[in-house]
Amino acid sequence: ESRGLGDVYKRQEYELDTTTFHMGTVVQIKVFGKTPEETKRFAQIVEDEVVRFDDMMSVHKDSPLNNVNKHAGEKVEVTPEIAEMTLEALTIADMTHSAFEPMIGPLVNLWKIGFGGDHVPSDEAIKEAIRRVDHRHVRVTEENGKWFMQIGRDQNVDMGAIATVSYTHLTLPTIA
Repeated sequence: ESRGLGDVYKRQEYELDTTTFHMGTVVQIKVFGKTPEETKRFAQIVEDEVVRFDDMMSVHKDSPLNNVNKHAGEKVEVTPEIAEMTLEALTIADMTHSAFEPMIGPLVNLWKIGFGGDHVPSDEAIKEAIRRVDHRHVRVTEENGKWFMQIGRDQNVDMGAIATVSYTHLTLPTIA
């Protein structure tokens, strides 16, 4: 079903735009509803889902994904959703020959991207961080219905890009 601007005016739907900040990213949310109340309810559903992703995938607070970073080098139990997103990220990393790299965490942390970075790191620090960026050291396995993830000892996963893409594609018919 089309959601073009003309359709909105024909059906006299209500629109609500909000902007929030999650996982170092500005998140702009636009929802439509048949009544102002429904539109607000849809906006809250979307915001709750974005917060859920942030709570699960953020590496800037205590989260299930950040637990993997805290235990780098060890096999850590993760949710099926984290395992699925990680496998998707690893596939994209392989397809793009690492142009997309979920293990970018060491560089992100060095530059403090999205979190107030205000200086350029030294060339030596950048080279050291790049040495630790390699998705080929990530393992995602399932054992007896439980999912596990293991990254290299000096690695740091940052799934902000894949998580934001995941909640970017939320549509009201799937969440209503």
